[in-house]
Amino acid sequence: MTENKQDGESGAAEPTSFVRYTVTLEVALQLADMVIDGLDSNESSYEGIRSMKYDILDTIQSAVNDGLNQIDPDLLLIWILSLFLRNSYLGSKFPVDIINSKTGETIIPRGRKTGMSLLRRLASNHMYWAVDDPILAKDLSTLREKVISKCEALHHALKS
Repeated sequence: MTENKQDGESGAAEPTSFVRYTVTLEVALQLADMVIDGLDSNESSYEGIRSMKYDILDTIQSAVNDGLNQIDPDLLLIWILSLFLRNSYLGSKFPVDIINSKTGETIIPRGRKTGMSLLRRLASNHMYWAVDDPILAKDLSTLREKVISKCEALHHALKS
């Protein structure tokens, strides 16, 4: 499906150390379909799903770096997680602080209306979320695991 590249140089990389993949428009459309696949139709309208697919294509384009037409998998995970967070929490106010458990820094303060910059910040710190509200913690963890599994499926598809 794609050619495996490492650090912009053609050639075979070790199977466990893939870093970037070449992506065509056709592959980008397939990747967007994979991410959208399985979304609950009750969660989103047709227009919402279509809009999200467009946003994922835009995200893939944004994740392509250095003009080499390659995707950075870590950056793609953060961008896709940001999109899923946007669909669920944009404009919401969290009842508790969301804290980075590693640094102790507040990622999103309690009661602050969430914009995209805060949601991207939350996505960037996805491995270190600490939330005191058990229901919110479960919702965020479920969303994070859903996106991680979708991104792992994307990596698997890119490797083949």
